Amino acid sequence: MPATTTAPPTSSPRRKPLPRGSPTIPRSSGTLAANVVSHRVSADYVLGNAGAGLHHAQAAQLGQFPDTERRARFLVDVALCFAQWNKPGRAY
Repeated sequence: MPATTTAPPTSSPRRKPLPRGSPTIPRSSGTLAANVVSHRVSADYVLGNAGAGLHHAQAAQLGQFPDTERRARFLVDVALCFAQWNKPGRAY
């Protein structure tokens, strides 16, 4: 009968999860935080939830985006959320 080995238990510290629906992302992550917010806004727009997308967009700082393309994509998604929310004047 082959011997089975088990890995020793790992004692990694558990991270405290962020509350659901919160636009707050740890600021220490910088570029990662901006990308996560950008993806949240984009997903909310695609799913038809423009209000949540605009809520998440408030957590972003444009200076944290790594390049112009990411920043532009984020701003386009925010504009699309405003248009979807029937506020086309704010989309420009």
